Amino acid sequence: MDFIGDIAHTVSDRISHLIHGDEHHENEDQVKNLTVQDPNNPNANRNPLLDDDEEVEDAAIEAARQEYESIKPSPQFKCGPVLRYQDTLVDQRRWVGSVLIVTDRQDPPRLVIQDPTKSQVGYSSARKLYTWEGSHFYRYEIQLTLLNKREKNVKYWFETENGRRVQTPQTWNFFVPALDNAFNWAFYSCNGFTSDVEDPETNFHGANPLWDDLLAAHDGKPFHAMVGGGDQIYNDDVLATPEMVEWLALDEEARVATEFTNEKKYAVEKFYFDHYTSHFASGTYSKALSLIPMVNCWDDHDILDGYGSYPAKYQLCAVMQGRCFLVEMNAWEWTSARVCPDCHHLGPMQVTASVCMATVFTEPALFCVCSVCLFVFVSLDLFARATRTWAERDTTKHLERGNHLG
Repeated sequence: MDFIGDIAHTVSDRISHLIHGDEHHENEDQVKNLTVQDPNNPNANRNPLLDDDEEVEDAAIEAARQEYESIKPSPQFKCGPVLRYQDTLVDQRRWVGSVLIVTDRQDPPRLVIQDPTKSQVGYSSARKLYTWEGSHFYRYEIQLTLLNKREKNVKYWFETENGRRVQTPQTWNFFVPALDNAFNWAFYSCNGFTSDVEDPETNFHGANPLWDDLLAAHDGKPFHAMVGGGDQIYNDDVLATPEMVEWLALDEEARVATEFTNEKKYAVEKFYFDHYTSHFASGTYSKALSLIPMVNCWDDHDILDGYGSYPAKYQLCAVMQGRCFLVEMNAWEWTSARVCPDCHHLGPMQVTASVCMATVFTEPALFCVCSVCLFVFVSLDLFARATRTWAERDTTKHLERGNHLG
């Protein structure tokens, strides 16, 4: 029982640090940096989304089926919009989130946000996160006030399309919960197919049927957040790039000793960028990402099949660690997930647990659920350590079967 108590205490401290520590300072900075004021308002520092009072007593929402055919990624971007839930500042009655886009434009348009309880729209300017090969990652910060008893249906769009104002811009929407009510949230994982599945798009329509079902449920009772438990994307085919095929052809000792050269780095990074861009901008999944704020943690397929379970000589070699770093960068660019500063020394399963706890909402029930999840993660980690000898003995057979490192 002391072991479980220590876990609970650690979880509580970590959540407090992650959500109410550094995050609070960042959220305060975001409020200062948000350019979400009425452009015609002479008071340049006024933010109608946060400063104006609600003009209705509540914002009751009647769910009605949306025309999902018209909800698509914006054609002016390479990818996006992608919604992210970040925090709820209960004492300030405030919801904090963001929108991500990827574009080759140097002058991204402002984001327009329409709160149904406010008379004026707000504006958010893009903040550049990263640039790769002429593609820029931009994030738009969003902060909204919460009603006590009713959720809000918030609409957003971009001020211009391809640099020009249009009469009827493409719009998206998302729901934020009432302050006194629990989140209605969806959970998913394993959003793809392993490399041994033959032509999943033709044979199964990919993962679209599952996402169609999720959006149908979203119509009936809107989801306020979507939690990705890992394997949001399957990157197994990174090993099919010519540079990795060449590496796999080496004998065991040569693979372990091989340096992660700039040539290999570029090939792997290009694969991850191209795959993330196409995956997050395709099918019904892209619609869900633009309609339901997400919170994600990683699993093995976000890097490659079985990552974290290989023997130490493979797991810690330069090529495997270099590839993991590139995925870490891509995951940060796409989801802006935060790993606690003291997690860099932990193993893959422990880091996954920490990321999962870092994304927890400020709901007591969900805290309890995630505490149980952390206990499961720790138990699995202990089991993995106990069976490491067996795993190392059997790894060669597994890798040969998967055409990975054997």
